[in-house]
Amino acid sequence: MRLRGGGRLVIGAGTQIDRDAQLQVLAGRLEIGPGGHVGPGAILVARHSIVIGRDVLIAEYVTLRDQDHRFGFDPPTARNGFVTAPIRLGDNVWLGAKVTVLKGVTIGNNVIVGANSVVSRDLPDNVVAVGAPARVIRRLVAPEPRR
Repeated sequence: MRLRGGGRLVIGAGTQIDRDAQLQVLAGRLEIGPGGHVGPGAILVARHSIVIGRDVLIAEYVTLRDQDHRFGFDPPTARNGFVTAPIRLGDNVWLGAKVTVLKGVTIGNNVIVGANSVVSRDLPDNVVAVGAPARVIRRLVAPEPRR
């Protein structure tokens, strides 16, 4: 874990962070809701804001970064700063192995993102999405309550 520049990290009750996961809060805010799991090798970097809901499963080697480098010639990219936009994940989200979520994305509640997908646009509630870029392939329907 790395916090600097006034960064704020909040981890909800019962959330598990596996070995080799990297949580970096660089003047931003990272909030992980209760009952979740961050898998081994996951990288979460917040310069602006990453807010993760309840009961979210983040598999191994998932990457969430709420920033991109500004690029250019003068000043060079390495000294040109960052462009940031918040990332939001709803409740009951499952990000499969090696998923990447880019800056500015909101993922709704009850969403599954398949392994190796790149999420570059918002995803609505109750869907399965896969691919690079991720696209919705199926809608999820909640089961009828038992009588």
